[in-house]
Amino acid sequence: MPVSEKLLQKIETLPTLPIVVTRIMQLVENPKTAAVEISKVVSLDPALTVKILKIVNSAYYGFPKQITTITHAIMILGFEDVKNIAMGISVFDIFKSKGVKDVVEFDRIGFWLHSIAVGSCTKLLAKKLRYKNPEEAFICGLLHDIGKIILDQYFHDEFNAVMKLAQDENLLFINAEKRLNDMDHAEIGRVVAKKWGLPSTIIDSIAGHHNPAGCETNQLVVALVHASDVFCKIQKIGNSGDMLVPQLQKTAWDQLKLQPTDLTKLYEELHEEVKKADTFMEFAKTA
Repeated sequence: MPVSEKLLQKIETLPTLPIVVTRIMQLVENPKTAAVEISKVVSLDPALTVKILKIVNSAYYGFPKQITTITHAIMILGFEDVKNIAMGISVFDIFKSKGVKDVVEFDRIGFWLHSIAVGSCTKLLAKKLRYKNPEEAFICGLLHDIGKIILDQYFHDEFNAVMKLAQDENLLFINAEKRLNDMDHAEIGRVVAKKWGLPSTIIDSIAGHHNPAGCETNQLVVALVHASDVFCKIQKIGNSGDMLVPQLQKTAWDQLKLQPTDLTKLYEELHEEVKKADTFMEFAKTA
């Protein structure tokens, strides 16, 4: 049975975002929401509360003073940032490792390291281009390959076949997918992200990170995610399922407004940002 048919059959049984995170997303969309309302909702999930505060107090933000309450975190970071952190943490929790060992093993730690690096790079580029919400850009990068985890966890035989073909014939993961399946990880990720009710920027980044030129909306952030994916592959940070470097689309490069000589500095900054995001990696290692 084709992957697309299996996905349609399984879509209702696939995991959903926690109710608390869904409620946070709804509250953030409402301009009348007060900080105390979001704080009350977050506090309903003590584990999420602890993890958010751990990230807020990590080197990722580098605040000089300890932040001890969610309300304080919201006041300093804003609604959007707290929402994005909650989404990122929840995705790590949803996709716990099954502990399955295969002939062709998928390196989950390497995968999350690549994803965090792409998020970090997307955030860096977003800041350089004065994109309205750099933290949203981070989450777009972090979740760009979420379709691979969905494939691994819920369509494992198909995923294993793609991994084996990619390794045996030294192919990009997505090119191996196109040979074997009627639906690639970008489209699978898009379907699930839409089911979760994620913002359109994240949905488009997941769907279009291999082909930003084909995106009709959110073109800038999708281009940033695409470029970041390529740059992290060049720098060999993590492992997204293959070690090949995809071609950077000219349309994406043109939007970056970078000179080739700027890349050396960007790569230095990228490695520093990945170090600062080690708390995200800590949570990912338990997934």
